[in-house]
Amino acid sequence: MALTVRVIAPDKTVWDSEAEEVILPSTTGQLGILGGHAPLLSALDIGVMRVRAEKDWVRSR
Repeated sequence: MALTVRVIAPDKTVWDSEAEEVILPSTTGQLGILGGHAPLLSALDIGVMRVRAEKDWVRSR
């Protein structure tokens, strides 16, 4: 099951694509999200977002 990942800054859309998995930095550590994940609310931290799309990992700052 794919995820739609959309990262929006005040002035533009930074990321908008389908993904299989996303790893985000949160205030309590790394947070991994897969398709079908239960709803979640968490504070994010500054760091690298990793996205796995079509078996390849992409890093974004």
